[in-house]
Amino acid sequence: MSLAVVLLAAFGLTSCHDDFNDTPEYPFNNTYGVWQSLNADNGTNNYYVVCTKRSTGEDIIYVVRQNIATGEVRTLFVGDVEQYDKTIGLLTASAPTSYFGDGENGTDSLETVAYLAVQSNGVTRTLQLIDETGIEVIQEVTPTNVLPTIAGYWDAYDDETGNMIILDLYEDSTAVVNLNVGDNYALADYEYGNGQGSVTDENGNTATLAFNKDYQLVATANGATMVVDPYTSESQPEQFEAAGSALIVCPQWTEIEEPARVQIEVSTSIPNHYRLVSPFYAMEPDYADEGYHIEFYYDAATGEFTMDEGMYYIGEKYQGNDVFLYYYPSTYPQYNYLENEGNVFVITSLWGHGNSLWSPMPITFMWDDGFPGAEATPKLQPAKKAPRRQMKRSLGKKVKTISPKVLDTPVNITVK
Repeated sequence: MSLAVVLLAAFGLTSCHDDFNDTPEYPFNNTYGVWQSLNADNGTNNYYVVCTKRSTGEDIIYVVRQNIATGEVRTLFVGDVEQYDKTIGLLTASAPTSYFGDGENGTDSLETVAYLAVQSNGVTRTLQLIDETGIEVIQEVTPTNVLPTIAGYWDAYDDETGNMIILDLYEDSTAVVNLNVGDNYALADYEYGNGQGSVTDENGNTATLAFNKDYQLVATANGATMVVDPYTSESQPEQFEAAGSALIVCPQWTEIEEPARVQIEVSTSIPNHYRLVSPFYAMEPDYADEGYHIEFYYDAATGEFTMDEGMYYIGEKYQGNDVFLYYYPSTYPQYNYLENEGNVFVITSLWGHGNSLWSPMPITFMWDDGFPGAEATPKLQPAKKAPRRQMKRSLGKKVKTISPKVLDTPVNITVK
């Protein structure tokens, strides 16, 4: 069983969908529908989950992300429903790629799985999107009558009649379309609201758009009425640029008291979104791999310091398992919380490897180079000597021999 399934079961989740071969132990009334994120992640994005079916009849889930500040829309995932597990109440869908990796623009082609399940309250659901690199999205979602934006790519084609409708709809209400006019594509404008809309291209061709009772988008153009299917947005990885550096320590894990220097980068597209660049590689390069970042949000105007819930892999192994921060303050607030005073930040989080969790081991960093806010009195000092555990990279990574403290009050993430 994958760790993702284990984690979902631990959240007290039940089911999403009841229109399958087995009768669920936790019935869910709506076969198809729309769910919206309960709390936009740090005021940045809204997420919409749509359970519907393709024009050919197969059940699918698709996930739309809309940036609150910029209006940017991305269809993150379109996957075929594969399984409903009534024993843990879990709906599973998969796709060969997703927005987080489709082989375009320098990305790897990443198989992605969506897990959607009803929580024990019978109303709220939890969505997880997971690929080979880890958890990309985790959101609590709730039923909504608000249909998501239709910005994105949709198409339909009938082999028998040759009818074809293609819609590439942009956030600014412009589009490139083919409204069932042979091989002719044209620029267009569209209007949309309350589940209905229309498109008019530069040649005067028109189409009407409306969602049906099964939450499929139906387009009528030039005598043809067709269900147009959604497609995942082409991968456009978030870009970061240099934003200074910090001194960082995590002595309970590294057994090194002297701070190391870690680079900080800022997103070029998402406001106040930063990341510590390979922080554990910076602290102990003989143990950690590069490329495992810790992302966070910092608002210089208010001093607010936040992180998305999720698992943050650190690029190290323990007893053959990948080590991660298990940051879920909404579920385990006593173990997961953030503190900051001026330019000094502390991340307190559960840790884990495999299916085991450890007590928190705080990470402290002082952003002393390029800090955008009002600085506090420095609490960390630069290293006066090199860390104790230096060795040539050609010898490979060392193996941890410390024994992290197991939780005094264990958190059960194992399915019985």
